[in-house]
Amino acid sequence: MNSSLLLLCALFSLATCFELFETAEKIEKLETELEDMEHKKLDVFVDLFGQIEQLRKYANNESKMRKRRAICGRKLTTMAIAVCGGLDRSPATDIDLSPVCCTTKSCDDQFIKKAMCPDAK
Repeated sequence: MNSSLLLLCALFSLATCFELFETAEKIEKLETELEDMEHKKLDVFVDLFGQIEQLRKYANNESKMRKRRAICGRKLTTMAIAVCGGLDRSPATDIDLSPVCCTTKSCDDQFIKKAMCPDAK
């Protein structure tokens, strides 16, 4: 009877050890999956922060471009007033000054006079 009880305890211990071994393998597998998920999450964050940085650069460049255009507009108006002696509400020509004066910044008094006040002396 003692030997049967001893055999039963040994089988129970062996079964428990086997279950513990299987549980340990499952835990290792879950840990590996969790690490993979963490790596994927970090990759997503790196990509997201990269895209945010690109948007910031774009926004900064866009605001600088707007500032340049606004300064160009005031300068152009000041130059036109100086050349023509004032601004006519409806210029006699359909010449657009902005592509020449604001983009290339190479307009001179003669060009402004031709576009804004061709009849002025």
